[in-house]
Amino acid sequence: MKLFVSPKTLFLFIKDKEKYVIKEVKKDKEWYLSEEGEKAYLQADTLGKRVAFFHEYLTNVFTAKSEKEITKMAFFLAEGIAKSKLSYQSYPSIIDEDKNPTLLYFKKTGSFDTCTILLLTNYNEEELDAFSNPEKTPYKRLSYCNNGNVSDQYRLERLIIAIGEGENDQKLVAPFVHNFRNGR
Repeated sequence: MKLFVSPKTLFLFIKDKEKYVIKEVKKDKEWYLSEEGEKAYLQADTLGKRVAFFHEYLTNVFTAKSEKEITKMAFFLAEGIAKSKLSYQSYPSIIDEDKNPTLLYFKKTGSFDTCTILLLTNYNEEELDAFSNPEKTPYKRLSYCNNGNVSDQYRLERLIIAIGEGENDQKLVAPFVHNFRNGR
């Protein structure tokens, strides 16, 4: 095994160091909205890569309460929003908090709150306690799976519940997590 590098070779490495050095690009919001950012998003062709892309984006652009909250939101963006039929499911709308209300909420709070995210993907912010107040029968507000037909909204709601319930969201009403088959 040869460990010696000739001075001439070493000089060529130093002279052409730009060829061999990997430059770290600062990835701020503008980078993610650039052609490079779009290219990186399009290259994220698996769930793991999409989650990693969104995780990096959220880490670089927003402040969150914890790493868990960033991971929850990254997974929700990658598996929920990106695969939905919502108007902001495509790039760059998915990372634009002016178009994606769930991202705007995350920017303001730094957390993934199940009831609020459900509200933002279903309704507007007029009834802030619609999913956390048992008197408002939140389970009646959920989409139902009729005859095996799984709607986009049904899938999205169950994903939000699954992600949020991983941390036992205290505001979530107990009967709310069940899929009642007989009517509303």
